[in-house]
Amino acid sequence: MQTVVKFSLLIVLFLAAPILYAVPDKTIQAAIPSSMPPYVIEATQSGIILDIINNIYNKNGYRVDFSFLPNHRVAKEFIDKKHALAFGIPNNSSNQDIFYSDAILSFKNVAITLTTNNFEISSPSDMKNMSITAFQNATNFLGEQFKEMALDNLHYEEITNQQHQLTLLLKGRTDVIVLEERIFLYHLKQLKLSAAIKQQFRTHPIFNAAKRYCVFHSAKQRDMFNKGLNTIKQSSEYKDILNKHITVLKS
Repeated sequence: MQTVVKFSLLIVLFLAAPILYAVPDKTIQAAIPSSMPPYVIEATQSGIILDIINNIYNKNGYRVDFSFLPNHRVAKEFIDKKHALAFGIPNNSSNQDIFYSDAILSFKNVAITLTTNNFEISSPSDMKNMSITAFQNATNFLGEQFKEMALDNLHYEEITNQQHQLTLLLKGRTDVIVLEERIFLYHLKQLKLSAAIKQQFRTHPIFNAAKRYCVFHSAKQRDMFNKGLNTIKQSSEYKDILNKHITVLKS
């Protein structure tokens, strides 16, 4: 009887072996801000940031499971270690428990006008007598000079619908729109305008660019990510990803 029990136990262990020694699922949990085209397009699980992260991890044999969250929850859930990586957390080098990647890319806010208006804008103060339509909460992100100008400008407004910014400008209902450059180029592509109309826009790069990073709990994961990021930056893949979702205007 004892022999039978031992034999039965061996059979159970043998059958269970593939499960006990199976390679763990190489899935990375990532916290990402909610949809922000062209950087994050939640509906299609794509966008510049997601495409870069997927490119790097897929080449290293990982699958990425993205959680799309409001900005404040991205930081909180990452700090609570519910995710292995996150995007959109400001770089705070004093936090020794967080490992920042190299800069993935930079956000660059710009002022956009129509070429026919011949506006010369080299600083926020140049817009003090113009009607301006900016993205929501722009005065919190674009510096004190811009904020002071906006507060003194009776024709300054902020809206959430960024594609509508372009429509207002084209219809002459505002002199200037202020938004992130690739977000502008994304909505320009979505509007399917003719090449001639696209050339009517003039970009004024009067704001400083802001670098954006991924953050990790593990230096090993960070180093792997940086190596992959550097590899794609040295190839045409990086530029292809950056330009995939936007209109590229001729200089």
